[in-house]
Amino acid sequence: MSGILSEFAKIGTDIKNGIELAATDAEKALAFINAHKATIEGLAGLAGPLASTLTTNALNLYDTLAASVESAGESAAANGISVTLDQATVKTIQADIAAVKNFKA
Repeated sequence: MSGILSEFAKIGTDIKNGIELAATDAEKALAFINAHKATIEGLAGLAGPLASTLTTNALNLYDTLAASVESAGESAAANGISVTLDQATVKTIQADIAAVKNFKA
């Protein structure tokens, strides 16, 4: 019987030590998070809706540019091309620029 009790005591000690270690690690993690809060919040924002919006808008702009290059054909490579953006596209790009500048600030 004492063998089983000894094993339970050992398991209890291991659990206690594990909890204490986890608490120490949690305190270290919290200190790191607090020290880097602005960066973490910025990265979280970039990984969230802002990243999604920027990706969608960049792909839409790419589609516009690709269509212009394709329609110009071989002369695009030889002579270059000019691409005209409509007001909505320009406003979207301006909003994206402001969002990225805000993120970087």
